[in-house]
Amino acid sequence: MKIAISGAHGVGKTNLLEKLELENYTKINEIARELIEIMGNPKNMEPIDKSNFQHNVFIQQLIQEKKAKNFISDRSIYDILAYSEGLYCYDFLEKVANLKKRYDAIFYIPIEFELENDGVRFEGIEFQKEIDNRIVDLLEIFYPDYYTLTGTVEERTEKFYNIVNKLG
Repeated sequence: MKIAISGAHGVGKTNLLEKLELENYTKINEIARELIEIMGNPKNMEPIDKSNFQHNVFIQQLIQEKKAKNFISDRSIYDILAYSEGLYCYDFLEKVANLKKRYDAIFYIPIEFELENDGVRFEGIEFQKEIDNRIVDLLEIFYPDYYTLTGTVEERTEKFYNIVNKLG
């Protein structure tokens, strides 16, 4: 199965991914964090560089997903698009529609807790809410059968396993 964990920054996607243990699944860590080490933090970039950064994140996400037969990813292509202001246009979204069947399941995590500043992710609840709204909009358009996980990490983990077991 190909599974993505979706949601704005600071909602607990990485914490959930770290708790999950499924045999024969590749865990795909958040690509953006890896690219920040190479390209720098997009918070400090000019708009054209931010667009280039998000394009690279998108391409690397596609590459990592293609490499694995079964995976659980910390983000989906829809998350990446939500951060990609320059890529968030009709022509590009139309091309993304062809990727609709990319995932067997998407687990969306809404904003439930206060945003923690880790020095890397974007700050500010308003921006977090804007990204969350964009992600939900994209999921509703391209992947309306997504699952929502709420509660503590333990509760989310239990809900995740219950759904994956039902999916087979």
